[in-house]
Amino acid sequence: MGGHTTKRIFTDAELLAIVEEYSAGATTTMIIEKYGTHQRALTKILVNAGITPRPRGSKPGPLHPSWTGGRVAHGKYWKVSLHPDHPMFIMAQSKNGSRYRYYVLEHRLVMANHIGRPLLASEDVHHKNGDTSDNRIENLELWAADHPKGQRIEDLVEYARMILDRYEGVV
Repeated sequence: MGGHTTKRIFTDAELLAIVEEYSAGATTTMIIEKYGTHQRALTKILVNAGITPRPRGSKPGPLHPSWTGGRVAHGKYWKVSLHPDHPMFIMAQSKNGSRYRYYVLEHRLVMANHIGRPLLASEDVHHKNGDTSDNRIENLELWAADHPKGQRIEDLVEYARMILDRYEGVV
């Protein structure tokens, strides 16, 4: 009969550890040996976590000969690579398996670090001098793009209080 193996069941903690280790640069061989699984199961785990597995033999991040420090050009802006443990990781953009899923626009990251919290989707960062490669905090302004739905006085007052609370200490 031989050849039949039982399916390995992973705990939630193991699945999380596998994804974190892979994202941090562990190779598939290392993970397969550590967790006693096989390539097909590992690929399924990674894909279910929204990760496109690296081609076999490729080196991740800093181990790759073309590594540029996690900073890449993106049109007229720069993107910066963030590790899932980074406090601003929630700002990283994801586009269904895109290789840029761990990147965030650098000027947004600079502003978020400056104010001490991730930026909201309704917040924009403006380059004062128009140079989108100049991401010094002195050249950046935080702009709010949201607005209240109604024009009743009560709505406007409530909105004003929300804005004052949100930006307390920023200006």
